[in-house]
Amino acid sequence: MNTQSIRMPGSYIGIDLPQRGSIAKIAYGSGYPELDDLFKFYPGQFTVVTGLAGSGKSTFMFNVLCKMALEQGIGPWMYVPENEASLLEKLERLWPGNAASYDHFLRHQLTVQSAVPHQIREPFHDIDWALEKAAWSVKVDRREIVLLDPWNEFDRYPQKGQLMTEYIGEALMKIKQFCRYLNVPVIMIAHPTKNVLQREDRTITLGDIEGSMNWWNKCDNGLIISRNDKVATVVSAKVREHGAGKIGQCHFNVDPDTEKFTTLYGSTVNVIP
Repeated sequence: MNTQSIRMPGSYIGIDLPQRGSIAKIAYGSGYPELDDLFKFYPGQFTVVTGLAGSGKSTFMFNVLCKMALEQGIGPWMYVPENEASLLEKLERLWPGNAASYDHFLRHQLTVQSAVPHQIREPFHDIDWALEKAAWSVKVDRREIVLLDPWNEFDRYPQKGQLMTEYIGEALMKIKQFCRYLNVPVIMIAHPTKNVLQREDRTITLGDIEGSMNWWNKCDNGLIISRNDKVATVVSAKVREHGAGKIGQCHFNVDPDTEKFTTLYGSTVNVIP
């Protein structure tokens, strides 16, 4: 009798369990060699990016996604309410290629989900809404990476009796389920709590992200961005999977006119942030 034919969906005899293989073999970099030493993308990955206001979290990710789109042909899906009104102008300044390649990017590689409501009483946009829109684009537009920026732009009202940390944990599990089901990387940008502003050195960790330690616990990779005038530091603060990076930091020069990031000093691995 063939027992496999009557098994519950998702239940496997050990020898038949699907395997993704070594992360080191399927992970891919951004094209910034120093950053690639510390952080790489892979299918099904959930990355959290944080940093103080004005540190350049969004701009850094725009730089990375533009570079990957030009050099690797990777098409992003974005939900970026805070940058939506001037997004195309900003991306054009950051674009590392020529005008023709930027036009191709806009027409064939980029999908942006607008945050503008279609009616006055439209329900607030929550994480379920965003993931539904992203899933459609991944399946139909064949988008290969998802950017959600920032967390505080989503409707965040816990159910009666539910703590905020529980609500965030549930939302992050929905994101991780999305990653696993569609096998695409998701990047969430989240602000730290304002309490860090009271610290003399203003250093932050993934545990300082507002609302819950679940941000630290549930992400696969975590990046922390800081800025000192024209120099930005990117800290790789968490790496769950071997082959997807290392703990450490690298530095970028930031052009004050275009906001383009270019690597500066190289990377320093095994530095505990």
